[in-house]
Amino acid sequence: MNPPNFTYSGLLFAAGLICLLVALLIWQMRRPAKGAITLVVLLLALSWWDITYAIFWANLPGPSPHFWLDITYLGAVTVPTCLLIFALQLNSLENWINRTLFVTLSLEPLLVTLALWTDPWHNLFFGGQRELNAGMILSGGPVFWGNLVYSYVLILMAFILFVRSFLSSAGLYRRQFATILLGMGFTWLNSIIFVLGLSPLPGADNTPFSFTITALFFAHAIFRYRFLDIVPIARSMLVDNMSDGIVVLDAHNRLVDMNPIAQNLLTQAQIGDPLEKIQGRLPKSIRQLHNESNMRAEIALSDPVRYLDFRISPILDKRQQSLGRLIVWRDITELKLLQIELNELATRDMLTHAYNRRHFEKLAQVEWARSTRFKHSMAIVLLDIDHFKNVNDTQGHQAGDHVLAEFAKLCEQAKRNQDLFARWGGEEFIFLLPETQGEQALQFARRLCEIIYQTPINGEGYLATITCSLGVAASTTAHDSLEAMFRRADHALYEAKSTGRNRAVLWEGETQQSAP
Repeated sequence: MNPPNFTYSGLLFAAGLICLLVALLIWQMRRPAKGAITLVVLLLALSWWDITYAIFWANLPGPSPHFWLDITYLGAVTVPTCLLIFALQLNSLENWINRTLFVTLSLEPLLVTLALWTDPWHNLFFGGQRELNAGMILSGGPVFWGNLVYSYVLILMAFILFVRSFLSSAGLYRRQFATILLGMGFTWLNSIIFVLGLSPLPGADNTPFSFTITALFFAHAIFRYRFLDIVPIARSMLVDNMSDGIVVLDAHNRLVDMNPIAQNLLTQAQIGDPLEKIQGRLPKSIRQLHNESNMRAEIALSDPVRYLDFRISPILDKRQQSLGRLIVWRDITELKLLQIELNELATRDMLTHAYNRRHFEKLAQVEWARSTRFKHSMAIVLLDIDHFKNVNDTQGHQAGDHVLAEFAKLCEQAKRNQDLFARWGGEEFIFLLPETQGEQALQFARRLCEIIYQTPINGEGYLATITCSLGVAASTTAHDSLEAMFRRADHALYEAKSTGRNRAVLWEGETQQSAP
């Protein structure tokens, strides 16, 4: 038996405690995540390997001279199996882990351990080459060499799967897998050191140290890059090149991933930032959605004007437990502006940009219902440009269109925000004045008549001074109707034109008031 080596024993015991601590932290903080339980088993196996090997080097007594060295093999044969299963899970290849594969992977460590402990009966593990004072197992029979090759094949397969994940991922996930690969590199470096006989721990097996270093890299990936915080979704470069913004939040509302489009909106945001930290830089319309877990909304942004189709979806594991949220938005500015343009074409007169008659009548019905319900007054002003045909005949239709457009601008400027204004047809226009009585509407018509008369319209090679005639009608009794108001306004307009034009007339049943 080797004399005690408390340096080796202390280092191994510390390594085992570190693996145990990391396993407990993962169990407490990341247990629902994909691969978390397998990683916990892997770390517990490493902890067993380190601590039992530490007891061996402390030279504590056991049931047999090689007991503490032999029992380390429980951890040594478990680690490669767990490593492969862990790699399959993180690569979303759980369907490969069927019952046959699981039994096969579990059976080999048990058979090897059984062959080790029963070697005196069959000599298949050590092949009669075991030395009494050896501090590690370096050679043996067919079972030893078969397990060695088998273990490194599993480790190589896991390594290849992690390389595959690294190459097919980007951003945060690439940094996660890069950390894992760097950690696994120590396992291969240890093998090279062993082959070359350059071990820094003479007489001892430094393999558990190399795997412990790998575990520490796993821990770094977990707590620095949020590894296992959320299921590492396989990403290709396509995600980074998408025109849609993509953000992934974990269950604690921390930012775990985003693509370049999202970075343009979330300026200066860093992976790992809580949502509360980056909320202040978000537009107010988006900021209000921070508690939503499943919704779709259309968001309007200003400076510059943009429209986003905004979607929030939950990310759930197989047990329907929340792992976080996926936020995706698509810039629909061009589509939205086209919709606005089409809506304008459907509701506006193309020449004057005033409401067209059809849309005005719809709005008037709504306003009439409101004024009737609340017993508010309402007035209509119908106006017609005097002798407009002369403009077309003397200056041409292009000049006539220009006069109509400028006339509409003057009317728009004269109305209140709540008033409705539309082109009624040809050179006729109409106002709807909510909460306005007849006398008030007549005063408005008089002012507008004066504005039109005092504002000559400049055209190419001509200066047109125009006038207009206005007919005013106001709601009267509870039994009045919008159609009756239109008729009274039309009567008033006819009266204004027949009595000299350039005037406003208020029609109230059989009587009317006129104003030049």
